[in-house]
Amino acid sequence: MRTLAYLAVPLACSIGMSAQEAYAASIPAVAFVQAASGPGVEPNGQTADGEQVECRRIKVTGSRIKRKRICMTVAQWEEQGRQGRNQATEMQDSGTIDPAGDPTG
Repeated sequence: MRTLAYLAVPLACSIGMSAQEAYAASIPAVAFVQAASGPGVEPNGQTADGEQVECRRIKVTGSRIKRKRICMTVAQWEEQGRQGRNQATEMQDSGTIDPAGDPTG
């Protein structure tokens, strides 16, 4: 019986890691960073089109100290926040996350 427990824990961890990696790959933030960090963009300044650029320091997953600086226009930050809220709502509505904690599903 203990052998099953020793096998189940690493299996569950590996499944969780692959789901986390899949979720991280689906986030479109990379496209925003590339769009806002190209030529003609000044950190905390304006783009060539006159749009305001805002830079934020984001914690790097898996590190207590390391931070990554990401610069995007204000509209891109708002769109990223909107997409994150939509993804959270979709997960709740589809049953991926059960806010009530009902064990029967």
